[in-house]
Amino acid sequence: MGPYRRGTLIGLSLIAVVGSVLMSSLLADPVAARGRGGRIEGVVVSATTGTPLADVRVWLDPAMTTDPAPRRRARSDRQGHFVFTNVRPGLYRLYAQKEDYLFAEYVDPQAGDAQTYLQVDDQTIISDIVIGLQPGGSVSGSIWDEQGRPASGIIVKLLPLTPSGERPSTTRVNSTRTDEQGRYRLSGLRPGRYILRAERHIVDRGSARLAFAYYPDADSWASAVPIDINAGETLTDIDLNFHPRTESAIIAGVVVDAQTGDPLPGVSVSVVDELNLGLRTKTTADGQYRLEGLPPGTYALSTHAETIGQGYMRTLENIALAPGLNAVDVELQPAPLIAGTIEYIGSGPPPAPGDFMISVHFARQSQGIRYTGQPTFEFRGLPAGRARIGVGFAAIQYKLAAILYGDQDITGQTIELHPGDQLADVRILITDDLAATSEIKEIDEVRHP
Repeated sequence: MGPYRRGTLIGLSLIAVVGSVLMSSLLADPVAARGRGGRIEGVVVSATTGTPLADVRVWLDPAMTTDPAPRRRARSDRQGHFVFTNVRPGLYRLYAQKEDYLFAEYVDPQAGDAQTYLQVDDQTIISDIVIGLQPGGSVSGSIWDEQGRPASGIIVKLLPLTPSGERPSTTRVNSTRTDEQGRYRLSGLRPGRYILRAERHIVDRGSARLAFAYYPDADSWASAVPIDINAGETLTDIDLNFHPRTESAIIAGVVVDAQTGDPLPGVSVSVVDELNLGLRTKTTADGQYRLEGLPPGTYALSTHAETIGQGYMRTLENIALAPGLNAVDVELQPAPLIAGTIEYIGSGPPPAPGDFMISVHFARQSQGIRYTGQPTFEFRGLPAGRARIGVGFAAIQYKLAAILYGDQDITGQTIELHPGDQLADVRILITDDLAATSEIKEIDEVRHP
């Protein structure tokens, strides 16, 4: 893709104006004219009527980058227009979403292989993008409790059946809660066959209980009546009655520190099955938890305790629950901790919130923290293993100068993290000066003699 793409007459006029401005800047200051990044703009319209759509959320996601940068966000105006300026060179994906419409990813109509990436080079202007949103289907109705009264605060989920219809899928689950009158509405639905499920979670200190039912009055998805939704179709009065099942499994136990054996309060404990049915609670002061009302089956049991003490490593294991009580105790290992400061050493204005993201990469996962203007950062609950700290940028004018740990420059290097390790004096230096990287030691000595 070249530096410019031809679109409509309006797009060409815009390119001419922008090109004139860029040329004037180039003649005045050739150095200042470089490194401005690219520009992506277009309109969002209804795919059925061609009418511009306002207040559409549009996302620009970097693709295939070593260090993930923050996704950029925009909203369309009254004319359906959106724009991203100062886009860093690279490959991007473009998405759009609006209530009552289907989520859409932009596909370049000029690409023979339906290429979904946008390639942006320095000073690229892509101005001919048109994203058409298809109206989605909707389902609405009421949920009634065991006494025939409207049930408020009920979680309502719509699970799509697999193409073969063999079982529900959890890849595109739509969910909402009933209002004070027990009513619900789910919109933006793709055509297909669905199973409707309602869930009531009763949460107490250290425990939670589940009640659920399938449409119209069933205790399992296999005995539920499927709902067929055509493109853009609106279904109303899809009501559901609660008749909770009597046979259920209970999982209970205690969560402790693996090194000391001390009970851990406030740990988030959750279970979920392959049909997205589950419960969560937090442990009591003596580390106890209890989850009940679950149908027997296989579940993923997970714990989260990043904010407790110095933080603990997450756990995830599959367990088989039989009817009645299932006792499962959990031991948590203290987690590695990475914390430090963010320092700007450039000569221009400092980065704004959202201009970059700090991340920690492992072999099969990564964690990221979006910069919100804070001078410090902290990663808690990390797994053990080989890790690398990185920074991804959304703003074209900034770059990474160095990542320092004590007196060591660990930029781009992997480090070995063990349970309980604490790297609490990491410093991330951000700059807008291209010469700063080669002169980082001199700059650092001046700022930290």
